[in-house]
Amino acid sequence: MLRHLLASLLLVGASTPAIAQQGTVHYDVTAQLTVSLPPEAEHLRGQLPTTSNVTRVLSFGPSASVERDAASEPQAVVEAGPRASLLARRRESVLYRDAATGATVEQRDFLGRAFLIEGEAAPRRWQLTGEEGEFLGYPVQRALLTADSVTVEAWFTPAIPVSTGPGGYGGLPGLILSVVEDGGKRSLVATDVELGPLADDALAAPTEGRHVSREEYGQIVRERLAEIEQGRGGTTFIRVN
Repeated sequence: MLRHLLASLLLVGASTPAIAQQGTVHYDVTAQLTVSLPPEAEHLRGQLPTTSNVTRVLSFGPSASVERDAASEPQAVVEAGPRASLLARRRESVLYRDAATGATVEQRDFLGRAFLIEGEAAPRRWQLTGEEGEFLGYPVQRALLTADSVTVEAWFTPAIPVSTGPGGYGGLPGLILSVVEDGGKRSLVATDVELGPLADDALAAPTEGRHVSREEYGQIVRERLAEIEQGRGGTTFIRVN
């Protein structure tokens, strides 16, 4: 995937589409999984996935964007043996981002309960490298960012002058079409762009759910997972993040 992306980014000179400030983008999101196994379940390592892959859809306008899953993938507990279970931690989410301020509202669904997490995005100090290319028929430019000791590489297109992108990223003078974190541990790569008017409510922030801080949400998740594990009669849970 990344080799194909980098190869296509080197193809400069495609025609520039007309400027537009509304539309939708599908992103292929791939992440390396961290699997922590207790000694009694180490023999299952070869049966467990090493990467996750989902499709996210970003609806964008000049003032805001909303990102959500392309399709619902409910959380499940999968039996991996008589005394071991694989606890899939795939949780559906909706992420609203204000393009002007960077403020976000994230709705997360966890075990049938909805939560709203509001945040103020820290300023992103992007470094423009001057490198240019072409991707999906759009001229793109490369930018770099270091946040929490993680290096982020982004390719954005000034041909779509909205300051947003996938995964809550933004702050560049154009729509972000590709993000690669930490040398490929996670990538968010556009697969298609559709420009045009959106429905009136397409860019509305989510409103359903209990308001919690990010710290409170993390504590709720940890406590509920511990309760599930205790309620399974000592069964070992393999948590894939």
